[in-house]
Amino acid sequence: MIYKILLIFVLNQLFLLGFGQNYVPEPRVGQAAVIIEDKIYYIGGYKFNQSQPTSDVFYLDVKEFKFTWTDLVSLGANLTLTSWHTASPNGISLDSIFILGGVHLDEANMNYVYKLDIKTNVISVPIIQGKTPQPRQGMNSAVSIEGKIYIFGGYVGSGDNIIFVNSLDILDTINLSWSVGSLVNSPVGRIYYTATLLNDGTIYYIGGKVDRNNFSPMTEIYQYDTIGDKWSLKTATAEVAETMPGPRMGHTAVLGSSKIIVYGGLYYNDDIPYGIPSKETIAMLDITTLVWSIPPLENFNNIPKLAFHSAKLVYDAAMIITFGQKYKWINVPLNVPTKDSIKPKSKSEIPSPNISKTSPPQTNSNSKILIVCVSIGSVAAGLTLFVASIFAYKRIKKNKNQSSS
Repeated sequence: MIYKILLIFVLNQLFLLGFGQNYVPEPRVGQAAVIIEDKIYYIGGYKFNQSQPTSDVFYLDVKEFKFTWTDLVSLGANLTLTSWHTASPNGISLDSIFILGGVHLDEANMNYVYKLDIKTNVISVPIIQGKTPQPRQGMNSAVSIEGKIYIFGGYVGSGDNIIFVNSLDILDTINLSWSVGSLVNSPVGRIYYTATLLNDGTIYYIGGKVDRNNFSPMTEIYQYDTIGDKWSLKTATAEVAETMPGPRMGHTAVLGSSKIIVYGGLYYNDDIPYGIPSKETIAMLDITTLVWSIPPLENFNNIPKLAFHSAKLVYDAAMIITFGQKYKWINVPLNVPTKDSIKPKSKSEIPSPNISKTSPPQTNSNSKILIVCVSIGSVAAGLTLFVASIFAYKRIKKNKNQSSS
């Protein structure tokens, strides 16, 4: 069986102007993204030309791949400047989104949890029972299941005084209470990893940074059983040793069929003081065999190498990738990015790493990523994306109808 997925980039929203949109969000990093039905909600983030003291709150309607933006701030969703946080739906009625942690403009009056009511667009501060976790950032991937949000890791402090947090905090969105999960056999504290929830209630933790200049190898897959409250460490291998994905942070992961699809991310070490793209931009982990494979790519040779972007899977067939930084703009300090240190510099100020570009060897993988569009650099390119997306959507519906008949 060939598993196919569309990879759609919404990096430059210029194309949307051609369809009469009144609101087009600015590029950013450090945002949180939550998908509810046909809408991807985006909260906060650090805009490169930050001029307003409040966070953007908006959504992208992806129904039938028509891609329309809606600004929620103008509709009442007012939130203090927030970035490098995480967010998750309440998990039951899906009528609200919880916003947790991160960097805030007014640290003195910072609230750890905000709640966005997606019906009224009101943002409130819920009263939650139990011991509130220490405020922190860098725990990008909160996972929600049966009304509970699981938050692992993150860090506190700045500069040379960063402390990596090793804790698993659980927010019960039904009873509005905090609790903690087991740390027996848990990984060490980490930041900018991914957490992917499987149908059996297991969370797969992949990648991330574990201390100043060290990253978690992609051979280490930590699994947390939300039902049994138990951690386990599994070892992943690769179909072809030479294509084992490299360590990374700031990447994304989505669950498609029987594979976790990892995209993007950056890496550095003592010898590389600036961020470079991680080895293998796209990699897929088989959740049964824990074998990494690199999919052959169709009709797309210049995939953008991004970090700190957002990725969501829609219709079980399309991976929508938005925002983030292209690798040539990434200049990572020896600590972790903050709202001050992430400001982009001019091209002349940023070192250009010598990145070898080799074609991945052929594999015997039976999985395939079908890419039907390119990153957008002009209105014309955007129109091409729009048309390609509509045809792709119709093809997906046709294939589903044929398979069900």
